[in-house]
Amino acid sequence: MKIPSAILAAGVIVLLFSGPSASAKDNDIVLLQGDVVKLQQTVQKLQDSVDAKNATMTSQMEKIADAVNNISVSMQKMAEQLGTIHTDNTATNAAAAAGVTRMITLTSELVGPLNRQITDLQKSMSATNETVTSINTQMKTLTDQLIQKSSTSTSPSCKDLKQDADRSYASNYLDDAVTGYRAFMADCKTDPKAAEVQYQIADSLFSLKKYDQAVLDYDIFLNNYPVNDKTPSALLRKGSAYVELKNITEARAAFTRVTKEFPNTSQATTAASKLKELATAPPARGGSGRGNQ
Repeated sequence: MKIPSAILAAGVIVLLFSGPSASAKDNDIVLLQGDVVKLQQTVQKLQDSVDAKNATMTSQMEKIADAVNNISVSMQKMAEQLGTIHTDNTATNAAAAAGVTRMITLTSELVGPLNRQITDLQKSMSATNETVTSINTQMKTLTDQLIQKSSTSTSPSCKDLKQDADRSYASNYLDDAVTGYRAFMADCKTDPKAAEVQYQIADSLFSLKKYDQAVLDYDIFLNNYPVNDKTPSALLRKGSAYVELKNITEARAAFTRVTKEFPNTSQATTAASKLKELATAPPARGGSGRGNQ
C-alpha cells in the first residue's frame, strides 16, 4: 500500500513557490511550513511502517501457503486412514482412528497461530490506515491554510502598487506606469493617493502623445477630485492636449478656466500665453467630441 502523494506534493509545491513575502503574515507562513515538513516526516515514517508490515504479511502468506500444502498432505493421509476403518479388525480400526485424531490435532496447532498472526496484522494495518487518513486530512488542512496565507500575503498592497508604478514612471516606462496606476485605481479608489494616481495616469498618457486618452483621464481627475492642488495643472494640460488634437474651441475653454478660476498662479500665466497664441490660430474645428469640464 502506498500513501497518496497528491497532498504531499501540493505541500512541497507551496513550500517551493510561496517564497519570501513582505506581509505581516510571514511568521504564520513559516510556522505552517514547519508543520507541513513535520507531517511529511511523519508520513514517511508511516510509509516505512506500512512497507515493513506488507513484507511481514507477505511472509505470513507464504507460511499459510506452506501450511495449506501440509494440510492437503495430512488430509490425504486422513483419507487413507479412514479407508482402513471399514475392516473388521478392531485393533486396526482403533489405530487408524488414533492416527486421524493426531493429524487433526497437528493441523489445528499449525493453522491456529497463523490465523492469530493474520488477525493481529489486519488490526495493525487497519490502525495504520486510520493514522494515514488522519495525517492526510491534517496535511490537506495545513496545505490549504498555507496556500491561502501565501496568496493573501503576496497580494500587493495599495502602497506596493503605487510604488511599482512610480518606479516605472520615474524610469520613463510610461506604458508600464499607466498599467500599474490603473491597477491601483481598480483596487484602491478610496486611498488618499487616488487623486495623485489619477493625475499621473493622464499625465503619462499626455507624455505618450495619446492625447485622446489623456483628455478622458484629465476629465476623470477633474470630475472626481475637483478641489485639488493639481486641478490648475490638469486643466492646463487638458487644454494643451486639445491643441495637439487641433480642437481649438475646447483648448480655449480649458485655458480660460485656468485664468479665471486660478488667477495669480504660474498655470494661469502659462494659460494666458496659450490663449494669445490661439488668438492667431486658424478657425477651430469641432472634431474631437470632448466636452468642457
